[in-house]
Amino acid sequence: MLSLKRHALFQAVAVVLSVLIAFEAGYVFAQEQTPEALFVIAKQDYANGDFAAAKEALQKAAGSMDESLPENRPFLGSIYLLLGASEENLQNTEAAKAAYAKARELLAEQNAAIEGINFTSLSLYLEVFGTPRQRTEAEEFRFRFDQAQKAYFAGDTNAAKNSLEELASKLASLEGWMSLRGETYLLLGASYEKLNTKELAISYYCKAKEILGQGKTNEGLDLKQLKYYDQECRTVASRAGVKKGSSLGKLLGVVLTLALLGGAVWYLFFSPNAPFKPKGGYTSVTLKVTVTFKGLNSTGTRKLAFDGVNKLDEAFVYPQNAGSSSQCSDATKQETYSYTFEALGAGFKTVMDYINWDYYDYIDPGTNYKMLCSDWSFEVLSYKWESGKKDPGQPSIEGLDQLNLDVAADCTAVTPRIHNCQMEANLTFKAPSGAAGAGRVQTSSRTLVKRTN
Repeated sequence: MLSLKRHALFQAVAVVLSVLIAFEAGYVFAQEQTPEALFVIAKQDYANGDFAAAKEALQKAAGSMDESLPENRPFLGSIYLLLGASEENLQNTEAAKAAYAKARELLAEQNAAIEGINFTSLSLYLEVFGTPRQRTEAEEFRFRFDQAQKAYFAGDTNAAKNSLEELASKLASLEGWMSLRGETYLLLGASYEKLNTKELAISYYCKAKEILGQGKTNEGLDLKQLKYYDQECRTVASRAGVKKGSSLGKLLGVVLTLALLGGAVWYLFFSPNAPFKPKGGYTSVTLKVTVTFKGLNSTGTRKLAFDGVNKLDEAFVYPQNAGSSSQCSDATKQETYSYTFEALGAGFKTVMDYINWDYYDYIDPGTNYKMLCSDWSFEVLSYKWESGKKDPGQPSIEGLDQLNLDVAADCTAVTPRIHNCQMEANLTFKAPSGAAGAGRVQTSSRTLVKRTN
């Protein structure tokens, strides 16, 4: 009898545990399916080149949001913007245009951009939104803050913290910008609080309160939910409990003065960015290179190498007809590739080969045209410089004019209609003359061969 009771008890416990586990799993799954979480997942999938997975996550996110609520429209616009980019990379032209159009409607006058995503190589994006104009310094700072704030509210706290730290560093070296500086410190404090870094959270809250005042907050940020915001901001003297005018206080004053002098000497001559320390030369630069190939009436093989390391070796076919007035923008078929690699500090060599480049259709006798085009984008992701010297600043890239292909100089006729061509560019890194360099640059190359028989 006792054994039966014990068996029944174990069965009851097992049922309760199963219900609890199922509830917990359902809760975790529901958390992972929020629009914000799905957007973060989609960004990661997009960055990894898994555009189909990104599309699926974005469609789920869009379907779970109420478009009629004004507060949802900016974030929903970003969802459709990334959905359009995913569709374009999947070569779903009509779906991409529809998503871009929806993003444009939802974003209205706001920036059609997403932190960490490069849209400049996407032709349909440029067709809908136009080539983005260069932002002013004020617009750039505000854009960076807005993107960090979106990341914070989307749950991507590490990305928000990293962007805000970089923005705070830039603002600290400039005069003015106090309001934006205060907002940045406040959101940094909130980010560190989410990351369970209490001391840094309180430190940034105190900096924000010095600028904005007690109780002033950013739009959408509820101070009541920040448990460290009301923590006391202590000075060195108050922590030590020293009375004004006491002998110990005077001694502390002398010590602090000497410390300040020592700190000034260290900053001027020995700190990483000391004003009187010579700038270091670059030892390496990590780049992201994106290249888009197009063409008309062409077939053959192409190869691409950076510093002697082969990155691409493939056949290409462009069946679209070409004429005497053809432009690169006429080409409807294109292939886009992205490569990330570390180059030496002096620079790197780019070699592009077109082998057995032939006409796809050839009229004999007659006038024949064939065309190849390429668009290049270079982004500096990070850089290193000589140890013990000052940060030289983010480098720009010199020698981009060499990326053009000169048929007369760079191509050799194998037969009257077939050519072998090689484009060689020696690109170098240059330190900025001001406080910041150009991390992203673009250029393009085009060649048109006309043959008359």
